Amino acid sequence: MLCGATAWHSKINFKLRRKIRVNSDFKICVNANLLVTSLTTINRYNKNDLSNIVQLTSDLGVHNVSFNCAIPSVNRKKIDASFTLSPQEVAKKIENIYCLSKSQGIKTHFNLTIPICLIEENILEQMIDDNVVAVGCQMYHGKGVAFDPVGNILPCTHFADFPIISLQNQIDLQKDFTSIWQKDDEVCQFREELWRYPSPKCHECKYWGGCVGGCPLLWSFYDPLKII
Repeated sequence: MLCGATAWHSKINFKLRRKIRVNSDFKICVNANLLVTSLTTINRYNKNDLSNIVQLTSDLGVHNVSFNCAIPSVNRKKIDASFTLSPQEVAKKIENIYCLSKSQGIKTHFNLTIPICLIEENILEQMIDDNVVAVGCQMYHGKGVAFDPVGNILPCTHFADFPIISLQNQIDLQKDFTSIWQKDDEVCQFREELWRYPSPKCHECKYWGGCVGGCPLLWSFYDPLKII
């Protein structure tokens, strides 16, 4: 994963760049004929390095150059969004990365956790046609599951302090997990609440259902009524 820390990426000189090309794990994997994917999380600290990351990974022979977006960190004590960009800022960064990559023949993919309507429509339609956009969230359909270190079940890795099923309830996971995950009242209610429109504009949006108005944790800090 390339994080794009300023001290590392934005000040790369030629010797360091050559060293990375020769000795990096990326290059070793590429030379071993392995399918290599880079994943960069767009955030406040790498926002000026993103085009360099695209070029660097492409030069290294990485097959799939992917991006996702930092979202606020939520726990029982605080909500920390200091490292995130606003959804509007992320949308502009994505537009720039996509247009630059496309002009250079580099195919990039985007796992979007922002409302996709924030991306300029003609660019978004090109991205959809190029099949480089992934939207939605497994939580809405229960297609993924995460476990914390003590075995509590989380709806997503970002809900570390908020288990949806606690082992304190003396659950036999091997025996009961499937029925609980699909039919438990609290689990089903959680998913139903996720399907609320974050903004009235989502109700009429042609992208609704694939896009779900962005990651719900975005709205723990940002105001969807001011953004969408």
